[in-house]
Amino acid sequence: MILRNTQSVCSQCLTSVPATIKIQNSDVYLEKNCPVHGEHRQLLSHAASDWAALDRLYFAVNSEERPQRDFIVRMTENCNLACPICLAKANT
Repeated sequence: MILRNTQSVCSQCLTSVPATIKIQNSDVYLEKNCPVHGEHRQLLSHAASDWAALDRLYFAVNSEERPQRDFIVRMTENCNLACPICLAKANT
């Protein structure tokens, strides 16, 4: 089931790409397709009903015309802890 369409970025080249937030079983996924790097799928939540309720509430309270200012940052083993916004402040 498609919850909504949105915009995202390719995790390889950071190009803006169309994306879809989908519910499958009890999980929520972000699916996006970069013309250069192909399809990517990321798990957003294991609690689909909670996610859907929060998604509806967010857009009921906030105008869709307001630019997004929140981002999800996923740490990986490739992280060098050198991002200027690093909450761990690893290199300071």
